[in-house]
Amino acid sequence: KSLMDLPNEILLQIFSYLDLPSQFKLRLTKRLDQLQLIMKNKVDKIDVKARKFILSTLRGEIRQHTRDLSQMNQSLNRLAKNTVVREMHVEEISYRHTSIIEFMQKFNTEKLCMATYLVPTSFETAPSQIVLIDAPFIDFSYLSNLSDNTKHVEMKGMVCVSLTASDLCRTRELIASRQCKMESISLLVGKKAHISFLKECFGVKIEDRARMRICSSANAALQLYSSASWTCEFDLSNFDSNLETKFVVTQNFSGREMQEEHLIAFALRDNKYVEKEKRRRKLITFGHIYTETY
Repeated sequence: KSLMDLPNEILLQIFSYLDLPSQFKLRLTKRLDQLQLIMKNKVDKIDVKARKFILSTLRGEIRQHTRDLSQMNQSLNRLAKNTVVREMHVEEISYRHTSIIEFMQKFNTEKLCMATYLVPTSFETAPSQIVLIDAPFIDFSYLSNLSDNTKHVEMKGMVCVSLTASDLCRTRELIASRQCKMESISLLVGKKAHISFLKECFGVKIEDRARMRICSSANAALQLYSSASWTCEFDLSNFDSNLETKFVVTQNFSGREMQEEHLIAFALRDNKYVEKEKRRRKLITFGHIYTETY
């Protein structure tokens, strides 16, 4: 008998934990692709960076894989089907890696962080800066799939240009309902969606006038909390019971070019965090015009 005569469950463990010869992996891959995988592997951490990924198992083992993009996609696809991951980091994302991003919505994981790549700048205080890229493939359907499988999500440098204010409202409602796995998400959106969401969800109108950002609302009961920071132009939070909704605008320096980042984040918080943030931040009362200078 050969190794291929072993039960499927044992072959699956061999594939997950051993660095096998390429020829045998091809034979095993063909067989595993035809299986309905009935057991879940548990992995501590998976790091994906450009043309390689590093997998750390719960047994303390660390294995590094370096493959071309098609082979990496195949491996990630199989891992997504049968692996529970505590933490996943995907870095150096570019337009070439959309298929890798697609796989991320399939993983069962506690924490997922996706980021683009860094470039040098001309500023001594910030020698490198993350590059902004449009990510039109991240829509509400993608976020809905993520919400079923991932507890905490953070996206850096990826502008979700397909998301509308209505999509953001639905995502917020999904997390608030506590009927999905997701408890927090932080992402970048387009400026129009950012402003429209504030208006649609909270009735807040934003206008830019001569280095003044003006926020106004007719809702006197609305409570937003502002945080002053030299890194942010605009940082507001709303606490609806234990759900925090955050709006942040920052400047992104990429070489000599300056771009504005529009971040929206939703997160379920405990009472201690909510009370601490309310004390730390400045309460904005509406029914009149609030002005933020930048």
